[in-house]
Amino acid sequence: MTRVDLDNGCVLSAGELSLPVASLGAPNPLPPMQGFMEVPVDLTGSDLPEHIRAGAAYGTLKTAMPYLVKDAYGRERRPGRIATVVLENEVLRATFVPGLGGRLWSLLHKPTGRDLLYSNRVLQPANFGIANAWFAGGIEWNVGTHGHSPTTHAPLHSATVTGPDGSPMLRMWELDRLHGTVFSITAWLPPGSDVLYVHGRIVNPGDETAPTYFWANAAVPESAGVRLISHAHRSYWTALDRTLKPVPYPDRDGVDHSYPARSDYSTENYCEVPSDRPWIAALDERGSGLAQASTSTLRGRKTFAWGRTEGCRHWQTWLSGDAPQGYCEFQAGLTTTQYENVAVGPKQTCAWTEAYGLLQVSPALVHGAWPTAVDAVESHLDALVSADQLDRAHRELSSVADRAPKEYHSRGSGWGALERRWAAARAADWPPLTGTPFDDVTLGAEQAPWLTLLRTGELPRLDPASAPLSYVTGTDWRDRLENAPQSWLTQYMLGALAHAEHDLDTAHTHYLRSLTHDVTPWTLRALALVHQARGNETEALRTMEQACHAAPDSVHLAIEAVAMLRDADEPARCLRLLDAMDPALLEHPRLRLQHAIAAGLLGDHTEGEALLADPADTFELPTLRSSETLLEQLWFLTHPERPLPDAYNFRWNPLATDDAMRERLHGRAAGTVAVAR
Repeated sequence: MTRVDLDNGCVLSAGELSLPVASLGAPNPLPPMQGFMEVPVDLTGSDLPEHIRAGAAYGTLKTAMPYLVKDAYGRERRPGRIATVVLENEVLRATFVPGLGGRLWSLLHKPTGRDLLYSNRVLQPANFGIANAWFAGGIEWNVGTHGHSPTTHAPLHSATVTGPDGSPMLRMWELDRLHGTVFSITAWLPPGSDVLYVHGRIVNPGDETAPTYFWANAAVPESAGVRLISHAHRSYWTALDRTLKPVPYPDRDGVDHSYPARSDYSTENYCEVPSDRPWIAALDERGSGLAQASTSTLRGRKTFAWGRTEGCRHWQTWLSGDAPQGYCEFQAGLTTTQYENVAVGPKQTCAWTEAYGLLQVSPALVHGAWPTAVDAVESHLDALVSADQLDRAHRELSSVADRAPKEYHSRGSGWGALERRWAAARAADWPPLTGTPFDDVTLGAEQAPWLTLLRTGELPRLDPASAPLSYVTGTDWRDRLENAPQSWLTQYMLGALAHAEHDLDTAHTHYLRSLTHDVTPWTLRALALVHQARGNETEALRTMEQACHAAPDSVHLAIEAVAMLRDADEPARCLRLLDAMDPALLEHPRLRLQHAIAAGLLGDHTEGEALLADPADTFELPTLRSSETLLEQLWFLTHPERPLPDAYNFRWNPLATDDAMRERLHGRAAGTVAVAR
């Protein structure tokens, strides 16, 4: 461990975690043109406040572009080491992992030896994030748009910065490529402080108003006695029918939902809290636990419970390596719900300060009537960190927000450096950003073609058989591409820009022009997605199959082609495509599963029975998404009369039942057989 500073009773040091790690693998080279960003709830209800509906309608995105998806991980975990930065004083030790989105991995209260957070004992990606890979535990910083941030599994720039009192602080920052803003998280632990201060900041360096988003998600250990308490008497609840409803809080339908362990199924509540120093706490049966408070800008509060269904319990063990204790979450954000965005004007800043620490309140008060519990927690919170203390800390941290870093701990991406170069090339007024610099040393292979475009006015040549390494979005890049010498790559990139904005007509035109230069699997695949979005299923399937045949070694194209055929209820065609593939590709768990399902729909259950035969060797689909039912489909195709085993149960919604899946598959299989005949 490298000691950085020993002054003033505050220490910042570098270290590492040793734990089982599932390798992340290389990113998927196929850009996520569609299908990731839909708001998962209905927000049109007349009983919702106008500010929620307006905020949800502003700044919405159709795609995670220009980020690429990370989906090459598996379930095999090996001993690994993760670099950390530790900030500590006499009271608290905060362990951050800048290489994993800056996650606050643990927050140890030194006098009691208690970790206030749920610190995962494994690093296991799962398909929960905007860019697929996400992991559970600690406190994550979600920036950009609703969902788990694309930077969850990405390194942030991180460095030591001198704090207002001369003690060391940790600053982490990166460019949010979804909206072109710069976000930073600065952690400060003054000598003797009982709370960790976290200063969040989002800067819009552009010349146009930009939407933005931020939520901090804290995972805490769950037990029957843990109560999530905030100053709320009403919340917005995501109901089973996926509508957002205003409801009383915490009592609803005879259940006190401030106790996460009492929720029958996965539940989230967006709490209405006062705007003056919003706060929330997770206190156990002894009245002790993590408390969080913030300045008024961070006004939203949310509680999340996994619930007690078999599927939700399975998800927790899936994410945490069969840990004996589960977790729940409380969250804090810029808006009332996580479906809203806020506006940041040109060259403007949105900033706030949070505080995290141990709170101890009489158990009788914590677990008494709700008004009594709220008043008691708020009174004790005043002693831990008052509104005046928070405001003072915010002013002090804001005063050093532009203070230059002293020593780097990690480097993030080169996209911020590229945007700084791009602003200079078009004589734009890019702010100095001295507190969050983007140095040229971070420029790499992903930025190389775009640097060439800036320097020479054209994209470098790329072998049509090779997938592009990166993508860009925005009107400035579009203008530069339109003025460049035209090639398959230039036209393809122009199509991708339009596609990301859901301008399907323009995307279609550019993709067709790209194909006049060279027929590439990447353009064919993108064109197939345009056909699909337009409802032209016949052309979509034909073009996607063509793309798959043009790149026979691409497992990513194979997965997409098979999924499209499956969604179109074409199992025979799906099976023919799979059987024509390189046998090595069929070792991929998703393709193995699709092959067995397609065969099962056509009446051949041999492969499905073999795949699921051994209960001691459970078949796993590492990238299973929460709404996917592929494992259920295969089980009931091969075992129509047997209940779904726990090993294949990932259901969130209690309305999803064995009988419902059997009925769905019976109708689908009957229709498929009739067509086949």
